[in-house]
Amino acid sequence: MTAMEKALEEVYYMGGNNFTISSDSCGCLSAIKHMNICSPVLTKIQKLLFCLASKSKVAQFCLVPAHVGIFGNEDADKEAKKASAENEDADKEAKKASAENEDADKETKKASAENEDADLQKMRMLIKTKKASAENEDADKEAKKASAENEDADKEAKKASAENEDADAKKASAENEDADKEAKKASAENEDADKEAKKASAENEDADKEAKKASAEKRMLIKKQRRHLQRMLAVSDASSFSHQSRHALHFLICQDSHVSSHV
Repeated sequence: MTAMEKALEEVYYMGGNNFTISSDSCGCLSAIKHMNICSPVLTKIQKLLFCLASKSKVAQFCLVPAHVGIFGNEDADKEAKKASAENEDADKEAKKASAENEDADKETKKASAENEDADLQKMRMLIKTKKASAENEDADKEAKKASAENEDADKEAKKASAENEDADAKKASAENEDADKEAKKASAENEDADKEAKKASAENEDADKEAKKASAEKRMLIKKQRRHLQRMLAVSDASSFSHQSRHALHFLICQDSHVSSHV
């Protein structure tokens, strides 16, 4: 199959459009025809056929039963088989080397990935450590801040307590002063009320005296008028005494009796 690949490469660079490639390998020709074998060489042959078709070149394959009886072809066949075997061995070695290289690459990638994972783990641990350290520092700061705030709150509470005590003392003192003022005011009002009562009592006494004096004066006047009328009645004729004079005399007698009852 490698020989066919080489032949197609020669055809690709040769002039002309129609070519015939002879082979005594029925299996190779069948694989090229049906493309039912997964092989790198067969894949290259397929690509070469497409390239030849794109350049309007036609390559036909011809099965030759063997090189038996043809002068020089038996040696060529041996050399071809030897070359094919060597190529197959080379392919095997190449595949083995490629597989080893792939395994080495996998191991390298695995080691690199492990190193990256280790570095990533170290980085994560470092980040966690720094984060924990920062959180501890923040916690310390918060604790110190809370302690300072508590101290300030205690100071404010003590200050407020002292202010409240001062305010209560001042308020009590002011209330006592107000009570003293109210007591003094009430005492002054009581004194004024006593003075007013005494004044009213004195005025009542004066009024009683004036009333008694007026009553006495009125009684004296009535007595004088009655005596006067009695004298007039005694010296005058009773018949000539007018009805009005009699009525006046009767009124004076009643008034005198009324005044006397009140006195």
